[in-house]
Amino acid sequence: AAQRTIHVAAAEVSRDRLNDLERARRHFAEILDSDPENLTALESLDGLYTSLERWDSLLEILSRRSDLAASDEDRRGLLLRSAAVWRDRLSRPDEAIADLEQVLALYATDAEAISALDALYTTTGRWPDLADLIARRLAASEDREEQVGLQYRLGQLRASHLGDARGALEAYQTVLYLDAGHGPVVAELEAYLD
Repeated sequence: AAQRTIHVAAAEVSRDRLNDLERARRHFAEILDSDPENLTALESLDGLYTSLERWDSLLEILSRRSDLAASDEDRRGLLLRSAAVWRDRLSRPDEAIADLEQVLALYATDAEAISALDALYTTTGRWPDLADLIARRLAASEDREEQVGLQYRLGQLRASHLGDARGALEAYQTVLYLDAGHGPVVAELEAYLD
């Protein structure tokens, strides 16, 4: 415990007074070596690795913090940060997707995770996953206008990327049931019939 107190003091002086982030990092890492669940060291290393742009090390710390999170809301925030690092800093969409899917396992209708997954599924061409995500959003939606937009997207996705003409027609029928004058669906159906 005394050794840990010395490392904490040395790390804080290194970081806050000397602006020696690398030395502070070494001290906080020493603390973790003897106490792998030390939240002070984990939080401090989180900030240091972010400042030092050591993304792989940051991801390891975020994962450890997520495993130790006191609440689902804390875990959600850490997973969202991790996903952003995977996506934005390391260009590794599959790992970002895995973290975002963990967020949805905690909160099935999390808007931030859904939006990020929608974009990642689209850019990576994971069409069946995108169709499932849209279907989940439809099941949770109570807004008629949103349902129309989602059904239309689902129809387009089924027609363009999944080779599911029957499924596309079913989605388009639902759009017309909800909004009989939906111009884009009418145009799609006319083009299909020509």
